[in-house]
Amino acid sequence: MYSDDIDKVLNLASRTALSSTGTSTRETLRNITPQTVITSDLLVEKITSYVEQVRQEVFGKKKPPFDDIADARAWLRRKGVEPLPARMQKKIAKYLKQMQVVRTLVSKLPAVPWETAVTAASPNLEFPGEKRAVELVPPHHDELRRIKDATILIEEATGFNRASVTAFVLTGIAPLLPRVTISKTISSTRYLEGQEFTPFHMTLKINSKDLTFQELKEIYESLRSEFRVKKKKSFRRKDVELLSAVKTAGKPPRKKGTVAYWTSIAEKANFNGWLQAYNAHKRLSDRLRKW
Repeated sequence: MYSDDIDKVLNLASRTALSSTGTSTRETLRNITPQTVITSDLLVEKITSYVEQVRQEVFGKKKPPFDDIADARAWLRRKGVEPLPARMQKKIAKYLKQMQVVRTLVSKLPAVPWETAVTAASPNLEFPGEKRAVELVPPHHDELRRIKDATILIEEATGFNRASVTAFVLTGIAPLLPRVTISKTISSTRYLEGQEFTPFHMTLKINSKDLTFQELKEIYESLRSEFRVKKKKSFRRKDVELLSAVKTAGKPPRKKGTVAYWTSIAEKANFNGWLQAYNAHKRLSDRLRKW
């Protein structure tokens, strides 16, 4: 009985380690609930037949081809650096030639307000790393490409992260469903009529119905720390009134008429004198530049 319990703990630890995406194993284990385990096991049952089909196509057998993660990782690394087949080299050469034609055509288009960029990227095959959460393997070969395509489909259907699904295909270690999946995107800087934009997008996908408010709060604090976001004071109603008054009055003068201008602003936005209004607007402008 005691031996069975040890096996269950070790199995759960293995599944957790392979399903973690940047979070320490200890932290992930602490947040695992019975619902996480039951939901994950149910999803694994549903995808097992498809995974066995993929194994049969790639390795010629339905059972996992590797006994442990180390062997699977070594195989992936070898396949990732093998020379490309001749037919694949021809396809890539043709693709690059086509992309060059597209870039040439775009460069001849009339000037547009937005930067024009032609990009094309194929997702890599993901696998649990040794020193980092995920290792990326270029899917140059048919075997790797088939596994990559399967992991993408399974990730979209179930919510399992792709690295843990790759581990399941190769070793049979079943993945655990992440309680929360976070995707972050910081777009490259673009320009519109001389103005600079760097949009930031973050998507939070909750996979567990029993996720607590405390867990969400921890995720929020962790993300703020990761992006070095310092606590900022909220804007006040008075800030809105000040900006509105300046916008209505027009651009502030640099020398002549400065006192009269800010005296008028102070009256409209309820400040005690022109100097207080001037300093408040200066501080507000600095905040907005750094926003």
